[in-house]
Amino acid sequence: MGIHNRGVDRPADYIPEKPITEYMNKHQQTLSGMDAVTVGKYYGDEYAAFVATELKPAVDALFPTIPDREHTFIMGSSMGALASLNAMCEYPDIYGGSGCLSTHWIGNFDSNSTIFPTAMLDYLQASLPSAASHKLYLDRGTKGLDAYYEKWENKAVELAESKGYSQSAGSLYVYVAQGAYHNEYFWQQRVDKALVFFLHNLSKDVSPVIDDDALLLTPVPGGVEILSSKGGTITVSDMQGKTQLLRVSPFTPTRLPLPSGLYVIGHRKIKL
Repeated sequence: MGIHNRGVDRPADYIPEKPITEYMNKHQQTLSGMDAVTVGKYYGDEYAAFVATELKPAVDALFPTIPDREHTFIMGSSMGALASLNAMCEYPDIYGGSGCLSTHWIGNFDSNSTIFPTAMLDYLQASLPSAASHKLYLDRGTKGLDAYYEKWENKAVELAESKGYSQSAGSLYVYVAQGAYHNEYFWQQRVDKALVFFLHNLSKDVSPVIDDDALLLTPVPGGVEILSSKGGTITVSDMQGKTQLLRVSPFTPTRLPLPSGLYVIGHRKIKL
């Protein structure tokens, strides 16, 4: 699901509130610079609540989603990456992962400012959810605005690793796109890395399951030919309980080699 934004007003929606209202104020740091970006308004908590408690339930009600945490991820770029990271921290029971492309760690456009990124890291230290049940994707380019992120991205990676996130364990993915600038052209070239990271080993097959009315089974020498009017996944089980999943394309005959015996394909029995 892609969420529309409010154009020039989007920074006020995306910027996480707690690093500003709690951590920056705690250290008596000025908000100058941040106010210029958000026009003095901060709606990060409201935005995160809207997506998690209003928009997601509406989507789950209207579409055949798998709504549990393990199959729910949130992702964004630039300030949208900050919003996505904030969403997972604020709603760890809803989101199983956060994808952050070119995270705008500096908050404003002053590359020398340390106020917001320090506050953001303080917030993550206190709020980043367990690596046992969550995934974190972090990437950045090396040109333009992205060139300002290296220091803070590295600190964020160190922080995540200190809290148990690990690339070898599959809970953390870190990528540096050499020569990439801060725009959609470069994000679209690597968004697949985040999608594969989140989706490649889910416990449930998320492709549609074919109903029996869409299935035609024909015994052929050495197996069965399967023809479906829909694309998706079917189950093939023998009488010993051994089951495999088979993906088929619509109106494309698929031959499945099987030894002689009795099988249940979909919910239909067939003797070969």
